[in-house]
Amino acid sequence: MHEVKDLTRENLDDVFEICSFNRPEGEIVDKGREFRVKWLTDMLERYGSCTKIAYYNEKPLAQILYYPEEAMQYIRNRRKDVIHIQCVYNAFQESQGLGAGAALVNELIADCKVGPEILDGRVCEFLVGYPFPSTEGITLDRFYPKMGFKQGQDEFYLEIAGKYSPREMSEYTPLPEDKDSVVIFYNPTCEFGYFYAEQAKQMLLNTFEELPIRIFNVWEDHEEYLKRPQQSIVAARAIVNQQIINDFQFWTDAEGWLKEVREKLSN
Repeated sequence: MHEVKDLTRENLDDVFEICSFNRPEGEIVDKGREFRVKWLTDMLERYGSCTKIAYYNEKPLAQILYYPEEAMQYIRNRRKDVIHIQCVYNAFQESQGLGAGAALVNELIADCKVGPEILDGRVCEFLVGYPFPSTEGITLDRFYPKMGFKQGQDEFYLEIAGKYSPREMSEYTPLPEDKDSVVIFYNPTCEFGYFYAEQAKQMLLNTFEELPIRIFNVWEDHEEYLKRPQQSIVAARAIVNQQIINDFQFWTDAEGWLKEVREKLSN
């Protein structure tokens, strides 16, 4: 039986026992963790708990990260009283498929029906989640339907007190200032967003020494992202020579990612 607890200052380190399990160490990763600690602490002060942690025998196994869509200043047309689920993650292969993720989502659904703290006690209209790719465990595009979510417009949704309404998306338009350069956005809600940004920057400079590269935090530099509107970001995303690149490939095939960069720089 899993025990689910809300995030507090006292159990904040448990999040990193899950997300950073069996992950690389180093200064860049530590910096990414610092950014995430700051973000989590700021959200606790402003909204309350935006994370639930599942424990088994007092060991943290899985977490769900969520927040009001209205808090996401880097996207347009935010919907009132809608909760955005960023991720549901279980780091431990031996405990996957045993219900930790389902327990987390069910606890969140229960909160949403009575009025969660992060909505100041107002009942949630509906939940939305973006199914990003993953090489670990069950993918979210398979997990969400198992939990009753339906396919929406580039997202999954679960109605709570209201009817689902798609968010009006703005079309990405290349900016002249991005020509022959790279713009990298990272999301501090994931400690590996900053890792992506700095590692990608170093890989690019090792190959293209004079390539202009700019890095932005989407929560702090949201105006920069709004100038280049796209889907929400889980960890990080790059725009190369005015073109959006496959960010997931960075994690699975670095050489293939660099090849795509070369192709976009030559276009």
